[in-house]
Order: sequence, then C-alpha cells, then structure tokens
Amino acid sequence: MRHFSAHFRLGLTRTQRVLLLIGLFLGVIQSCGDANQVEEHCEQSSEMPRGKEPEPKPMARMMRAMYQQGEQMRKQILAGEPISPEAFPLLNYHNQEPTDPSVLGSEFDQHHADFAKAWAELMEHPDTTHYNIMLQACVGCHQDHCPGPIKKIRKLSL
Repeated sequence: MRHFSAHFRLGLTRTQRVLLLIGLFLGVIQSCGDANQVEEHCEQSSEMPRGKEPEPKPMARMMRAMYQQGEQMRKQILAGEPISPEAFPLLNYHNQEPTDPSVLGSEFDQHHADFAKAWAELMEHPDTTHYNIMLQACVGCHQDHCPGPIKKIRKLSL
C-alpha cells in the first residue's frame, strides 16, 4: 500500500484505501460475472431447443434422397449389378424450395443441367468413371452454393 500511496495522493486514510481496493476488486468480479451471464444467455437463445431440429426445406429433403440413391448406386456398381433410370430416377430437386432462395439463378440452373447430363450418361454407362463424374457434378454445385455436404459426397466416390 505504501508504494501505491506514494504515487497517488488521494488524501485517503489507510482503511479507506483498503476499502476502495476491495470495492474495485468486487466491482470487477461482479462485472465479469454479469458478462458471463450475458454470454450464456446469448448462446442459449441462439441455440435450437434440444431434440428439435428445424424442418428441412423441400430441396434439402430431395438432396438427402439423392444422397441415399448415390449410396445405393455405389453398392450396386461395386457388386457389378445393373442400375437403371427406373430404379434411380432423376429427382426434381432443382424446382424445390431451397433453404436459401438466393442460390437460385442461372448459375444454379447450369449446375443442374451438368448434373442431369452426368446422370443420363451414368444411366447409359453404369460404371465407376461415369458414377464419379456424376458425383463431381454434385460437388461442383455445392462448391458454389452449399459447401457443407461436400465431404460427405466425396466419401461416395469409387
């Protein structure tokens, strides 16, 4: 305390200085506690209630169905079994409501055209090469619009 009072002459008694320091210390502790409570509240309010995920939009549901088709195609190609457009129809995902409407446009339409072409070629030539080309069309679109599933899509490669 001597060092502190030597540089800062506040005209306070030793007891007053100790009480001032204790008050400052408690004030700092209290403000940190309030900041933590605010942080916790913000984190809680931004989280979805546990067990309740938002209902996916129609395009997201369709993409999940396409992923399941991709898994099944992969199994059949690896087993040397035939695949057909009847078993794996080209799903109408591009006309569905997306999670983010800003993705729709000419670039998205071009990605759909690329995918549809790759799908048709795979149906004509159901082999590893054409299957991987179709997956690359998926990745190409997702690189521009929704990168989240790319890692999962790449795992389907042969």
